[in-house]
Amino acid sequence: MDPRLPLAITLGDPAGIGPEIVVRLFQQGLPHPAIVIGDLGAVRRAVALFHADLEILPLRPDALAGAIEQRIPILVTSNVGEAIEWGQVDARAGAAALQAIVTGAKLAREGKVAGIVTAPINKEAMVAAGSHFPGHTELLAAESNTPHVS
Repeated sequence: MDPRLPLAITLGDPAGIGPEIVVRLFQQGLPHPAIVIGDLGAVRRAVALFHADLEILPLRPDALAGAIEQRIPILVTSNVGEAIEWGQVDARAGAAALQAIVTGAKLAREGKVAGIVTAPINKEAMVAAGSHFPGHTELLAAESNTPHVS
């Protein structure tokens, strides 16, 4: 692992607590460069909720960068967060969470990130989106072709 590579933080369910946790992390400062993977609207809502003095910096998949002072670098995989209700099970939120995790796993397999940190998901929303995985562990096992996990 290249220590200069950023960590990938998957946003979790855009209708859940994940966006708030991630924005708070960036407010407090991170000990390692990081990018967010997930829903742009959800990050915007969380930044507004906390009146965070943080610019959101959308990234291109071919130009990933580490954490930049006072910014939240995000690889946008969905943009439904402003259209869904917080705290409600929503298939669109489940699909957004799934896409962020799959994207993070792909970047890790390709050696473009140092590792993945996952924010909370809503398993019911993921099932509503058509997932047959009961959670992060099983999805990441499938994405990494790992037969035995716990």
